[in-house]
Amino acid sequence: LKPYIPQRVYVEGSVAEGENTMIPNTNPRKTDSFRRWSNLVALLWIGVFISFFCLGAIAYADTYNASIDDRSISEAEGKVTFTISLDKAVLGGEWIEIKYKTGDDSAKEPGDYIEIDPEQIIRFDPGDQIKTFDVTVNDDITVENSEQFYAQISAGDKCPACSTTLSKDKGYATINNDD
Repeated sequence: LKPYIPQRVYVEGSVAEGENTMIPNTNPRKTDSFRRWSNLVALLWIGVFISFFCLGAIAYADTYNASIDDRSISEAEGKVTFTISLDKAVLGGEWIEIKYKTGDDSAKEPGDYIEIDPEQIIRFDPGDQIKTFDVTVNDDITVENSEQFYAQISAGDKCPACSTTLSKDKGYATINNDD
């Protein structure tokens, strides 16, 4: 802190014509204490702005919980439709993306189904809560047991004020033999 030094202003001709006289500056806006006080108030407003607008967006982010369903189909159907669901509809001005791909279990690609790899992306825009995607299933004439493959989801890109969690990240498709 600097010591307070009163400021003085020269006023011409105040006592007698042609004399200069020093009088103290009585304008409170020009004192050091007023400047310190106004700087403090400005810093407080900056702190409020950062807390409310920047940190508030993170603290009050909308979290969307995504899951994928299990499916059971006959080989003859030719495709399996997986459903990705969010726990609530996406709010206005927000969006999220979910990545998905498939993988072998007892069903093997390319004989039993057509693999989705690399990952594909589904975008949920405002109002969306459910999205689907199809995986081609190959019908053959071989008598076999029921087989499974899976579709796996992961969190993709999202709006800055959103977050995504996954309550169920793998959905299994059971292909029932029809031969």
